[in-house]
This record gives sequence, structure tokens and C-alpha cells, in this order.
Amino acid sequence: MVNLTTENSINVKIKAADAASLGVQAADLKVDNKDNATGALVRLDKAIENVATIRSQIGTGIERLTHSINSLGVTTATAQDSQSVIRELDTAKESVRLARDRIMSDSSRAMFVQANKLASLVLDLFK
Repeated sequence: MVNLTTENSINVKIKAADAASLGVQAADLKVDNKDNATGALVRLDKAIENVATIRSQIGTGIERLTHSINSLGVTTATAQDSQSVIRELDTAKESVRLARDRIMSDSSRAMFVQANKLASLVLDLFK
């Protein structure tokens, strides 16, 4: 049985990716002169790098989830196979028990019939 603990969880922490947190709000990106345009391009490049990092974190999280899903699928299939084998073994065990009981019953009946014949033969001798 698997105990669900923090060891069985997947945490994916993603930074905020809105314009304000990336530093690319329209008011901050002025291109009215060369220095402002260069600064805006630097901010945009940094924002693009941050978005790429965030996308990488999301991809890693998706990969981990996919791996966990596949692992759980294998675990489920293995458990179902094991349960099937146990049921088959239980059925075989009960079949053997039933056959044994039938043999014992038939043997007892045969011994009883034999004992009755012997008693009948003895009674016939006295006639």
C-alpha cells in the first residue's frame, strides 16, 4: 500500500509572467530616443529570457507529470496482473479441494457399500 506523503507530490513553482513582473509595461518601454530604445531592447531581451526560463520550468513539470502518469499506469497494470494470478490460484486451490472432497466421499461410499456386502454375505451363510 502506498502512503501519500509529501514525497509523492510534484511541485512546480513558476514565477509570474505578466508585463509588470517582466518589466515590459508599455509605459516603461519608451523609444523616443536612442538611449531609451536601447534600454527598451535590453528589457525586452531580459523578458524573453525570463519567459524562456518559465517555459522550461513548465516543460520540466509536464515531463515529471508524464513520467508519474506512465509509472502509475505500469503499477496499475502490474497490480491487476497480480490480482488475476491470485484469483486463478484461489480457483485452482478450491478446485483441488473439491476434487479431494469428492474422492473422499466416493471412497467412503465405496467402503460403506463393501461393508454392507460383507455383512450380507455373512447373513447369507447363516441361512
